[in-house]
Amino acid sequence: MTDIESWQDDNKKLVVQSNDLITAKYELDIDGFRALTLFLSKVNQRLENPGWVSFTAHEFQVTFDLNKKNVWRCMKKAVVSLSKSQITFFVINKRKESYTVLNWLSGYKYEKIDGKSTGLSLRLNQDLDPFLFNIKNNFSWCFLNAITSVKSMMSFRMYMYILSHKNPPRCKRDGFFEIDLSLVDFKALFPESSARFVDLKRKTIEPAIRDINENTDLSVHWEPIRQGRTVVGMRFGCVEEKSTTTKPKRPRLVKRLHVKSGSHAEGEWMKKNTEILYQYEKALKEYDPALRLDMPDLRRAVEYSKLFKPFWHKEKSQELKMRERIN
Repeated sequence: MTDIESWQDDNKKLVVQSNDLITAKYELDIDGFRALTLFLSKVNQRLENPGWVSFTAHEFQVTFDLNKKNVWRCMKKAVVSLSKSQITFFVINKRKESYTVLNWLSGYKYEKIDGKSTGLSLRLNQDLDPFLFNIKNNFSWCFLNAITSVKSMMSFRMYMYILSHKNPPRCKRDGFFEIDLSLVDFKALFPESSARFVDLKRKTIEPAIRDINENTDLSVHWEPIRQGRTVVGMRFGCVEEKSTTTKPKRPRLVKRLHVKSGSHAEGEWMKKNTEILYQYEKALKEYDPALRLDMPDLRRAVEYSKLFKPFWHKEKSQELKMRERIN
């Protein structure tokens, strides 16, 4: 058994991280996150750092369901993100406080893989080995196929932070567990987030929780923790889904052609997308009755469905008004 590629099947590929890395300070864009997690899923992290690891553009595109036209642009952005980003570890040892700053990569190259498709080879910084390879304790893991559809790095980091707290004694009945996170600790984890809680809620927390609920194997709800009228933290209630069925992925909509507004061609385009969104919502409800279309898709559903599904259009219009009032 080798330490690359063949050690696990496609449905059980793992991504493992030390909890110290999960709580470290760093920024990656979504493409950098994708390249990193694909790299980690291809190696046996119970062993030593294997050095260079490669993947093709096709593998990158299929794993994350990317548009073929954009895949090389995404891979180049991934390299830039991983090259520029640094990880800062804050360590308290007795009375001494120290910062350790590390880079992600020690090298990258574009090359022919197996003499065929052109791909990307990455080599991670060996100083990160204690946080990613041969880890004996204080680590968390997830399946790669549970995170390939997340839309932001913030969502993934919150997802991993939640998983790092799921073990006893926090884990209660039926796999349910709760996490309390102070606002101070949250802003230490994500210093780029807004200082005002109302903006933090709208721009950071709620989009990330919605992304996690729609695109991973976790179901999460949250509420603010208050002291008087002041918000001092957040409480997350979480359940790790054990269903044998996978959460439906959001399908691609039909691209709008260059046609006149109000034309028959535009009507056909709206009709097709109405049906796609209708069937997607139906699949979401079958998987979990609590799941809903996100706000951009809800607005599309209202716009497209007026002529083709009047009852659903009325239902979605009412839902849109209600959710806009809440937000």
